[in-house]
Amino acid sequence: MRQTLPRSQPSEQLRARNARTSIWLVLISELMLFFGLLSSFFFLRGALPEWGPPSGQSYDLTLPIITSVILFASAGTMHLAYRAIQHDQRQRFEQMLTVTMLLGALFIVGQIYEFSTIGFNFQDGAYAAIVLLTIGTHAAHVAIGVLIFVVVHIRASLGLFNAQRHMAVEMCALYWYFVALIWVVIFAILFFL
Repeated sequence: MRQTLPRSQPSEQLRARNARTSIWLVLISELMLFFGLLSSFFFLRGALPEWGPPSGQSYDLTLPIITSVILFASAGTMHLAYRAIQHDQRQRFEQMLTVTMLLGALFIVGQIYEFSTIGFNFQDGAYAAIVLLTIGTHAAHVAIGVLIFVVVHIRASLGLFNAQRHMAVEMCALYWYFVALIWVVIFAILFFL
C-alpha cells in the first residue's frame, strides 16, 4: 500500500520571493521588447536616406505631452495606492487604484485619438511604421495594466488585501512604474531625437 506524504505549502516568504523574481523577469523581457523596437528606430533612421513624418509634415506634440502627464500622474496615484495598502488603509487604496485605472484609461483614449488624427499610417513608410508600432505596443501594455487593475480592484473589494497580504498590489505597482518609465524613453527618442 502506497502512503502519501502531506504536501507542504510554500512559505509566504518563498511565494513573495518567487513573485518578485517573476515580475522582474517579465519586466526584463518587456525591456528587451522595447529595446528591440527602439533599436529598429535607430537602425532605420541611419539606413534610410529620407526619415521623418511622411510628406515632411510636422508633428504636433500637444496631445502626446498631455497624455504623458496623465500617465505620470497615474504612476503617482499608483504609488499612493500601494502606500495605502501597506498601511492597511483599504478605502484609500481602492480610491487611489480607481483613480489610477481612470488615468490609465484616459491615456489609452488619448492614444487612440492620436492614432486617428496623426496623419499617417503603417503604409506610409518605415518612419510611420516603427513610430506607430512602438506607440501601439506601449499603449497595449497600458491597456493590459488597466485590465490587471480591474482584477486587483475586484479582489480588493472582496477584502483580499491588507497590510500583511498585498503581493499582487506590489507586482502591479512595479509593472505600472515600468510602463510610465519606459514611456519617458519612448517619448524622448521618438519625438526629440
